[in-house]
Amino acid sequence: MPGSVIFYGDSNTFGFNSAGYCGGGFQGTFFSKKDTWVGRVAASPLLTGINVINSGENGRTIPVNEWEKRELADILHRNAPVRLAGGMLGSNDLLTMFRCSMVKVALKMGAMLEYLLKLPEIDGDGLRILLIAPPRTELPGIREEELEFNKLSEGFGAAYRGLSQKYGTHFADAGSWGIPLSSDGVHFTKEGHRIFADHMLGVLEEIFSGRKHYC
Repeated sequence: MPGSVIFYGDSNTFGFNSAGYCGGGFQGTFFSKKDTWVGRVAASPLLTGINVINSGENGRTIPVNEWEKRELADILHRNAPVRLAGGMLGSNDLLTMFRCSMVKVALKMGAMLEYLLKLPEIDGDGLRILLIAPPRTELPGIREEELEFNKLSEGFGAAYRGLSQKYGTHFADAGSWGIPLSSDGVHFTKEGHRIFADHMLGVLEEIFSGRKHYC
């Protein structure tokens, strides 16, 4: 089963460990590669012979600018043939967007999917995409807007499911997986990475068996 599986995302894909968060700022580090959900997935026998690539980056938002889109396209072409491209983004968009709304986030994600689906052939059969809805945030609620962010983030699953059905991608709702978050209410704990990996392996097993994944 040759080729690559690429996971494109933000700090929760890369493996940022925010255990050092102390209210005034981040003093976090990073989980070891083997302890991130991507590393755990890569170590599974299910992925034997496949090049699993962690393309997470701290602070990343959904690509909008041309240079961001070209960077994503370059990642895919450098690692062709790509068996599957999984993406989990949107949390940073929600947290940094002026007058944020899930509608705005979904519009950005829809534009990214349209861009990806128009790329030249990467594996000969068209790019297979797995759209992953991020877990809801659990910000402490010290400020009123944090509670609003938490409420809005509950909409990732429904919004991204609709996009997946519209564009014909695979879909997974990590918001239904019960992922433990650190005290900052955004980043996965080490146990969160383990639980995420277990669910993701179930998703990949279904996809690789030839079935569409919509849960």
